[in-house]
Amino acid sequence: RRNMLRLTTIDCPRLMDSSTYKIVNGILHSKNYRDLYEPTVSRIVDDCIRRYGEKRAEKEAKRILHQIWGVFYPKRPDFTKLLEDARSRLNSGYKPRDIADDLLLLHSSSVERLTILPEFYRQIFAVTGVPNVVVDQACGLNPLSIFWMGLPLSAKYFAYDIDKGEVNFLNEFFKLAGFSGQVKVGCGDVYEDPLKFPKADVTFLFKLLPLLQHQSKDSALEILRHQNSNFVVVTFPTASVSGKEKGMTKFYSDNFKNLVKNENWKITELDFPSELVFIVNKQT
Repeated sequence: RRNMLRLTTIDCPRLMDSSTYKIVNGILHSKNYRDLYEPTVSRIVDDCIRRYGEKRAEKEAKRILHQIWGVFYPKRPDFTKLLEDARSRLNSGYKPRDIADDLLLLHSSSVERLTILPEFYRQIFAVTGVPNVVVDQACGLNPLSIFWMGLPLSAKYFAYDIDKGEVNFLNEFFKLAGFSGQVKVGCGDVYEDPLKFPKADVTFLFKLLPLLQHQSKDSALEILRHQNSNFVVVTFPTASVSGKEKGMTKFYSDNFKNLVKNENWKITELDFPSELVFIVNKQT
């Protein structure tokens, strides 16, 4: 059981030259990055070799991986211990929602949303309608907020992330909580797996576009276009991870409106204290 949530080898090797493979393999066997999805690491390493050369590629790849993933965990959770604790608490009569409330505190993105969850989803679904199929890209621990969404029991929630330890933990937690038929979490990358994701009523891209732009400045619009969904909910932080506002709300609002200005989409904007929300209606 101790090793159940830790996968350290390259699980689906792609065609790589020897220098790329060596760097990717080194990163995936390092302490900080061993749980990451191989296609994502490989893609970033390839890009860093092209941009910076082989000598700088590993350092720059780790910098990007920290920006898009590592920074959101102030301290890396021990998912095996968290699962054991969750099992014990459920057996003692705790409700899954109470445990989820504590777990959401561990991820810097979800903790910012915790105090507004019921109103957050109420306002979003007032625009989109309550969905029967949800896709959550780069989900982090956000699937745990399903207990505040008010989805019907028939709904399906598909979530994807590049963190294999996190993915396995979430699946095991929902299995313990009796939600494994409703929630499915898997490894996925919006760049690498465009055909992997199911058709959805609503797709969540929570705080994802800035992370995409860390990797490729011109990718955000193409990612939006390729979401196989009636509605796409795009959000932006209103403050940095360190808590500084720095005019971020206006910057992200202006940037997003400029990004989609030539698309035939209806855009609804919602403002929350910790998060700026745009709901993209792609049915128009």
